[in-house]
Amino acid sequence: MVSIWSRSDTYMHGYLIAPISLWLVWIRREALSGLSVRPVFRVQLLILVVGLVWLLARLIDVLVVQQFAFVGLLIVGIWSLVGGAIARLLAFPLGFLLLAVPVGDDLVPIMMEFTATSTVALIKMTGIPVYREGMFFSLPSGNWSVVYACSGVRYLLASITLGVLYAYLTYESLARRVLFILASIVVPVLANSARAYIIVMLGHLSDMKIATGVDHLLYGWVFFGLVMFLLFWLGSFWREDTEEVRSAQQRPSVRARSATGSVRPGIALLTALVAAGVWPAFFTVLSNTPPPSVKDPLVSPQPGVGWQSVAELRWDWQPVSRQPDRASTQFYSAGEPLVALYKHQYLQQEQGSELVSGINLFVAPDDTWLVTSRVTAKVTLGRDSVNVDQVELGAGDKKLFIWSWYRIGEHYTSSRYAAKIWELIERLSFSDRGSAQISVATDTMKNEGGQKLLQDFITEH
Repeated sequence: MVSIWSRSDTYMHGYLIAPISLWLVWIRREALSGLSVRPVFRVQLLILVVGLVWLLARLIDVLVVQQFAFVGLLIVGIWSLVGGAIARLLAFPLGFLLLAVPVGDDLVPIMMEFTATSTVALIKMTGIPVYREGMFFSLPSGNWSVVYACSGVRYLLASITLGVLYAYLTYESLARRVLFILASIVVPVLANSARAYIIVMLGHLSDMKIATGVDHLLYGWVFFGLVMFLLFWLGSFWREDTEEVRSAQQRPSVRARSATGSVRPGIALLTALVAAGVWPAFFTVLSNTPPPSVKDPLVSPQPGVGWQSVAELRWDWQPVSRQPDRASTQFYSAGEPLVALYKHQYLQQEQGSELVSGINLFVAPDDTWLVTSRVTAKVTLGRDSVNVDQVELGAGDKKLFIWSWYRIGEHYTSSRYAAKIWELIERLSFSDRGSAQISVATDTMKNEGGQKLLQDFITEH
């Protein structure tokens, strides 16, 4: 988690979560001082449950689930050690720790699409002609694109973190807290579209002299800061953190005898550590067990009827993958049309070399190829009808039409989540069939028969 915070500006706020949580505990010290530590041993059953979730996620390297489970173990473990009365007072400070988990990358494509669509709509409403292709759009004054930093995920995560903290400190009623948190989600999404529109208009009206370089990001953060200030200012009109309410909240409601000298906390700590260590120990045993060798590695098929192999490369694109055990590219032709078959096979997966991850992309960040369209299409694979990723790429006047999917054992899917579930099933059954990402591509575009060409190729081979 720390390594992700350190390398990504999006999740840099993770460094602040634990100190804020400790501060939230500190401001409730008067109420806590009147309560005794009373371990609850039955809660330690939840440690086993959360630990099992961690184990399943670890087996297939779903990092975000591992991290949520890790923080969950800490929360449940503290609850089992201190007891229900103290845990209720610490519920929010402990729950706030979940915001340290770096999650949100799956929102990037969705928010990029929303930002591009809303920005283009606002530009058209202004009366300026604009042409859009994927995440790229052109105005008479110049060209623009919606990239990762423009998605607004950074603003959204920062706003949620601040909004949750502000709602807890400012309001007492659940309804007001929930409403403010919802506002802290909706407002930055809408504000990000307004920010993108303003930046494009500044560039357009200045003949691309301002808001096109470093000042582009600077204006964005200044605008975000202004929006958050207005949100908190409006929220302050309904605040409930008066001195009377705070005094009532801080006043200890229960005076229990101290547990000093009791052996129960020591025993509870020991059993909690054992419960938390069961599944990592089990994983160590599994990881030291030699995995079965893959019995059927994928090989490129021989050319079918009407097809022939082509040694010459027609284009320089290939899918971006994460250290596959085997990778190959084979070109086929049926007369003039050309089809490329890409296979990235993973025999024994581990962190850094896995079939499904955030690194497996269609284009690298610095690639000359750009994704202009990405949808889901239904393809016939043998006797099955399978959903695949249908992607169109562009690089200048060059175009590519691609179908891509995962094969886990004998199961086919384009869903990352379904792929991970099948990987788990294969891992738990000690399968020896391996996993692969398979892609077929052609420079014959969709409206010129690209879909029919790829389907004919798949059917024949």
